[in-house]
Amino acid sequence: MDILGVFDRDALAVDWQLVNGDLARDGGLETAVLLSLFTDATADADDELPDGTGDRRGWWGDLPLDPPVGSALGDRIGSKLWLRVREKQIQPVLTTLIGDAAQALAWLRADGIAEQVGVTGRFPRLSWVELSPVIARRGPNGQVTDTRFDTVRDMTFAGTPARPQPVAADDDGTIVTTDDGQEVAVR
Repeated sequence: MDILGVFDRDALAVDWQLVNGDLARDGGLETAVLLSLFTDATADADDELPDGTGDRRGWWGDLPLDPPVGSALGDRIGSKLWLRVREKQIQPVLTTLIGDAAQALAWLRADGIAEQVGVTGRFPRLSWVELSPVIARRGPNGQVTDTRFDTVRDMTFAGTPARPQPVAADDDGTIVTTDDGQEVAVR
């Protein structure tokens, strides 16, 4: 169980919420999805930086940036959505955004939290991208349940994530791109 992160639309930030003087808890994946998508991942050396400053951003806890030779890269926090902030709203950019979101959520599958992770996306209006991660988890009874997280992000950094919505098990009309780049139909 995590501390519940709640999106503050006025401050355009995620903050903790208090309940009866204690931090609220998130029994699902809402906080994990928010932090995975809306924390800036460290840019790779060959990534083009949108502001031209040379600042590769990232979370300080991901240091050192260069793991020892022969070691696994380890867990990384965040997404590279910030690298696309000044991009045009065209299909190749949407495909890249979907891939960035899927990569940011891939740890859920790698850590055994999810059976499958996928993301759909669209441009609902000028300067906005809507990304909808779908996370399939196996419950205690062995049944797989899909949860959809509808998130909208202004391409100039104003994000408005929404609450997760369960996806019907027979929803076979949705095509998603998984964290490994495969397009699959969601159950």
